[in-house]
Amino acid sequence: MPTRPLPTPPTPPTPPTPSLPRTYPITGMDCPACARSIESDITRLPGTMEATVDLLSATLRVTGDVPPATIAATVRALGYDIGGADAAEDPVGDGLSGFFAYAWRRPATRLALLGTPFILPGLLITELLGHEAEWAAFLALVAAGLAGAPVAWSAWKSLKRRSMDVHVLMTLAAIGAIAIGAWVEAGMVMVLYSIGVAVEGYVGERARSSIRSLGLKAPEMAIRLRQGASETIRAEELSVGDIVLVRPGARVPVDGKVAHGASGVDAAVITGESRPAEVGPGDEVFAGSINGDGTLEVEVTRPASDSTMRRVARLVEAARSRRAPVERSLDRFSRWYTPAVAAAATGVAILPPVLFGQPFLDPGGETHGWLYRGLALLVVACPCALVLSTPASVAAAISGAARRGILFKGGDRLEALARVRAVAFDKTGTLTLGRPSVVDVRAADCLGEETPWLGVAPEGGRSGASSARPTDARVAGAEHDLDLALELSATMPPTLCSACDELVALAGAIESRSEHVLARAVVDASNERGLGGRYPIVEGVRSLAGLGVSGRVGERQVTIGSHKLFDQGIPHDPQVCDAAESDAQRGATPLLVSADGLYVGTITVSDELRPEARAVIHELRAMGFSPIAMLTGDGPDAARRIAEVAGVPLDAVRAGLMPADKLDVIAALQREFGSVAMIGDGVNDAPALAAADVGLAVGAGTDAALETADVGLMGDDLRQLPEAIRRARGAMRIVRQNIAISLGVKLVFGVLVLVGVGTLWMAVLADVGTAVVVTLNGLRAATVPDMGRR
Repeated sequence: MPTRPLPTPPTPPTPPTPSLPRTYPITGMDCPACARSIESDITRLPGTMEATVDLLSATLRVTGDVPPATIAATVRALGYDIGGADAAEDPVGDGLSGFFAYAWRRPATRLALLGTPFILPGLLITELLGHEAEWAAFLALVAAGLAGAPVAWSAWKSLKRRSMDVHVLMTLAAIGAIAIGAWVEAGMVMVLYSIGVAVEGYVGERARSSIRSLGLKAPEMAIRLRQGASETIRAEELSVGDIVLVRPGARVPVDGKVAHGASGVDAAVITGESRPAEVGPGDEVFAGSINGDGTLEVEVTRPASDSTMRRVARLVEAARSRRAPVERSLDRFSRWYTPAVAAAATGVAILPPVLFGQPFLDPGGETHGWLYRGLALLVVACPCALVLSTPASVAAAISGAARRGILFKGGDRLEALARVRAVAFDKTGTLTLGRPSVVDVRAADCLGEETPWLGVAPEGGRSGASSARPTDARVAGAEHDLDLALELSATMPPTLCSACDELVALAGAIESRSEHVLARAVVDASNERGLGGRYPIVEGVRSLAGLGVSGRVGERQVTIGSHKLFDQGIPHDPQVCDAAESDAQRGATPLLVSADGLYVGTITVSDELRPEARAVIHELRAMGFSPIAMLTGDGPDAARRIAEVAGVPLDAVRAGLMPADKLDVIAALQREFGSVAMIGDGVNDAPALAAADVGLAVGAGTDAALETADVGLMGDDLRQLPEAIRRARGAMRIVRQNIAISLGVKLVFGVLVLVGVGTLWMAVLADVGTAVVVTLNGLRAATVPDMGRR
């Protein structure tokens, strides 16, 4: 009997690949209505998941599967142009010549410039001298046709989309003025509006140029050293491990670490630090940094496409596309505001004549009829200035902060930081330097072959310190007095017994796979002692979530952790407990080590308070922050010691915390005080940074902390924290000023129009002038360094 073949199981469907957003530069946009029309049409395309237009950066950001050619055709059909990834507006010049060159290369505003001479006779004879001249009125009608044709075409396209925007309002106002015989004013409305839009576009492009000038540039070419020869190649062609030559005064082409040479390097492009930092072999340098007067050979650690500078630039671009809540609110407000204005203007034109017998057309004299007033109200109520009041301020603040080494992840994060009233600090690496060093090693089997090792010091002692061996009496005392041990660590040569050697070698092998700051101290101690290569093969290393780290070295399972971890199941003598508690009381951190479940020794490390920490805490208090809490996994005694020196209230110290405990503390602070900021630097801080209303990572920290944080303080300087808060508060204050200016001008001119004094051309000038004023005022957010000080 033949065997029936088994049915082939159906191939499971391939899950759809999530679409990455693509960004396109747009040219030809002048006002929020332009941006909204592009956004609306692209959103309706099949395959579009989300489309947003940032008017200030002149970019379209699309998420979805819609083909780029379809996007380009849609944008061009609306009368704008779209470029590739590297396209940008032509540079604009300064002054009147720069403005006229900008306006002339745009077809719509070119027609307005051509129509301007035709409106001048009507302006001089009719509006200023008060005489009627038919020929001047006819020329004004020609001007209205020239300048108004592009506006009317845009209005027609908006109405086809069932959208009511500023183009519709201006077109209705001009048609109404022509209908009542106010030809001069109709021409003036269209010419002034078109030129005013060009002014808005010119100011916006100047703003874009200012914001784009972050200095985030690295040289395109690099000098690679290979086999004793040098060659000049593109920076993108460099590979990790290559050696590049950086001459005095040149920019560093890629991220790397110094292999040979010493110099002062200006890294302000990344960190915002105004003074060059001295670097030597082993020190890190960033792409875009400017070398001083020394020659450096730098080993490439990241490809050019993934340099810190490129990452910061990408994050800044992405940040500008994340709108602040107030910006989104104003955008939603404008969507119903414009139709409401049209309805109100219709009511102003019709209701007084119908209900109260008021004149519909001009009655003569110093006042206007209600139809004219309704038309003027259409112009006065244009929402351009209101919509522009926020993005200029937010984008300028984000870009200006980036120049100072403060990286905001978006306008929403900027606004959130301005609302924060409580602050929580991580201790290690945040309030402290995060560069602890080994100050004591106590092996369980120490044979006393040599003087116990009480500090890490390179051969010859630390720079500037004597390398003479202290007396035996002082050494003996130091074994029981960590403060004396810290003093001796500057002069003690790095001698160890064989058991202590083994302890440091085991711990260094495991900690070499960890990113924790305490791990680096142990690894540095192992390398300085020449023990780094004793155990090259390490397997199964895993973090123990705030308690320590474990892994296999050869045949031994090694665990390094806190005293708390060892109390949970690794046997050790009471004397070990006493020594660990003594270390903690003096502000040091004991790292207990076991091999195959047996205690083998303790390595004690100690950290120092950042020199600027106390002043920063004092400044935050002066800015109105309460409470200022400190969260740490260290014991209460070590936490209390740091808090006292830093000026943190002892009742705001939370010690002995696991990462999950930090989340609970953040949640409790949020319930009691509302908006909370968390400042940290390490892997263990990432959950708390994410849970806080605003998370700030100090000194770029680890990749996990920087990616999780809402704000990156790239300069590894706590003084950037109050500056970031001042910038956020200042930017939001400017936003409020701009909203008040926009609404105030509309209110004043709305009253003038309703009482019959305001004119159409005055309304246009007020609207355009307000839009320019709020844009220029918003740019102050990038340039005023202490705008948020109380």
